[in-house]
Amino acid sequence: MRWQLILEVQLYGALWLWLLGLIPAAVVCLLKGRFSMFFVGFLTFGITWFLGAIPLAEPDSRWAQRFYDKEKLARAADPALHPLPGRTAAYWLGGSLCLLLAVGLVAARPTPIIGVDGEALQYSVDGGGLFESHPCSRGEDGTWTCSVYDSRYSSTVPIRVKVGGLGCWTAVRSEAVGEGSPERLSGCLTAWDQVRFFDHLL
Repeated sequence: MRWQLILEVQLYGALWLWLLGLIPAAVVCLLKGRFSMFFVGFLTFGITWFLGAIPLAEPDSRWAQRFYDKEKLARAADPALHPLPGRTAAYWLGGSLCLLLAVGLVAARPTPIIGVDGEALQYSVDGGGLFESHPCSRGEDGTWTCSVYDSRYSSTVPIRVKVGGLGCWTAVRSEAVGEGSPERLSGCLTAWDQVRFFDHLL
């Protein structure tokens, strides 16, 4: 479970940083004067936008003229003659790693911050299969009642869901019916469930 969380944090961090940084990276890449990388980015899902936005800008670009001082302009003109100090590079690398882990942790396990939402929990439990389903309802004992399809997708089956502090849940079928519906389920609420991204696309 611990290794699963570590892997999810890294994957979600990389994915959400890519999604959130896609448009800013494209703008910065363009302002830094890397026009060929900007246009190639439309064919590479934005990869070249990040590759063009991270290094120093071209000396005659709008970005360099607006944001660089004399020292940075000299380094942009000749990086070999004016290398980046090792300490500064280490700070950037450490800061980027911390940002990756922070975003990944929030995206993989957002429940401690924003709580549990009935619609998000229903989406997490049924995987978005019940397009017209009602949100999960919370009982007085703190457990939730959600719905899943039976194995033949002919009807829905109520299940009782218990959510932990990190948003991971376990579910038990409430009734002994359901044409082969699973008796137990488990999973975790993630940022995808909380924002109900795919539901908004329908």
